[in-house]
Amino acid sequence: MKIKVLGIGNILRGDDGVGVYVVEHLRQHSRLRDTVEFVEIGMGGLDMVDVLKEADAAVIVDAIHTHDIPPGEARIFSENEIRLKFDPKPVSLHYASVADSLLLLEALGIRIPIHFVVVSPAKLDYQIELSPQVQSNFKRICEMVEELVEKIRTQFAAI
Repeated sequence: MKIKVLGIGNILRGDDGVGVYVVEHLRQHSRLRDTVEFVEIGMGGLDMVDVLKEADAAVIVDAIHTHDIPPGEARIFSENEIRLKFDPKPVSLHYASVADSLLLLEALGIRIPIHFVVVSPAKLDYQIELSPQVQSNFKRICEMVEELVEKIRTQFAAI
């Protein structure tokens, strides 16, 4: 089973880069690093489609501003929950969002289980470091990703 963990974000915009930082950390320190592919996607876009079409399941780590999650904390959402919670904006020819990539995967007939670890950003200023709120939860966010990958594996093994 090929599980991919994708980190999305702009490391020059503070907490927006949390997905990239999580993937970098897990690639070096995770107990799963030999069996899971950790991929930095940066700003997202259609590069996600190429990465996801070769996966059996995926976890996407991204900072998304939402009012129900306190800054610095994270929650897990299924792909369907993400679609219902965050309305996709129209596709731009210059920048493709995560929602655009999900729509393209669907149009191509590629259906894999995708889960999201959504981190609520505290600061999106131009800065390279994460905010104190995200830094204080960083270890827990990484653990959430590992636990989610293990849960996905268990679900696939039961099939």
